[in-house]
Amino acid sequence: SKKEFPIHFGMVGVGKDTQIRSFEEDQKAAAEAEPAVSDLLKTAIRKPAAPLEMPKPPGTGPLLTWQATNEYGVFGYEVYRGPSKSGPFERVSDQFVKRLDVSGNVGSIYRWRDVTARSGATYYYYVGIVYEDGRKRDFTTPQEIIAK
Repeated sequence: SKKEFPIHFGMVGVGKDTQIRSFEEDQKAAAEAEPAVSDLLKTAIRKPAAPLEMPKPPGTGPLLTWQATNEYGVFGYEVYRGPSKSGPFERVSDQFVKRLDVSGNVGSIYRWRDVTARSGATYYYYVGIVYEDGRKRDFTTPQEIIAK
């Protein structure tokens, strides 16, 4: 009867059908091959871009800063001020604070200064969001600030 015995090579069993290939040839073939799905996924998954940042406005008065991480469908923001946490509030930003991130995906850091505030007065501010379709909603809750 005919018996086959594996040849042990460095603690590895090598059978009769084992192929010994060139490492250099395998590297060259891998470099020339179409990219694998996992390689394509790695290139598609990127670190998120840093948010766009509005410069600090000049002047004196309370400086409001807020950040939006996803601005898809957002037109801009409005700033409201009131004498107490319960209001009444009125819009103090004379124009919309337009969104910085036109793609809507990166997000932005906003800064707005109330140059009309009286030094020493206590105010409550909140930021409202205005969507491209005209809808509005509160973006932040009222925050107390004492004007310097």
